[in-house]
Amino acid sequence: MTSLIHRRGPGKGDWYVYGPWGAKDYPGTANCTKNDFHKCLRRELIDSEILAADSPFPSNRYHDHVTMAIMNCSWIDGRWVKDSDFGPVLRTLREKAGRTQEQLANKAGVPVATIRDLEQGRRTDPSWSTICNLATGLEVDLNTLAQAAPAPRKTGE
Repeated sequence: MTSLIHRRGPGKGDWYVYGPWGAKDYPGTANCTKNDFHKCLRRELIDSEILAADSPFPSNRYHDHVTMAIMNCSWIDGRWVKDSDFGPVLRTLREKAGRTQEQLANKAGVPVATIRDLEQGRRTDPSWSTICNLATGLEVDLNTLAQAAPAPRKTGE
């Protein structure tokens, strides 16, 4: 599942974005047009370094670049993060720590198949507990890994 953009309640409620990572509310946006809300999202995506600073402003006819960027991101630790970045970041941190996938699996208490699938992009939905265990196993600050984490699931592996 990807991140989606909607309004709360029937009619013209406040805007929000939701995905498997949770929901991000935008209180006070009930009077914003779709175009205005996409401009707000564009600014957040630029601040999160997802979109380039010179990316076009959304208009009534052109806002798909913002929508597509949001659909492939998760709101984590106060910023938008590309979902596809997790595998390469995990692999880089593991290699920097000088660990094999098996060694990391043992240290983190995570199945080696999970690490392999995450690094190779076959799996893109780690649970929050998996992310925490991997950060512990890598001996890195949780934010280092969480900022690249794609849409962590609330429960389960």
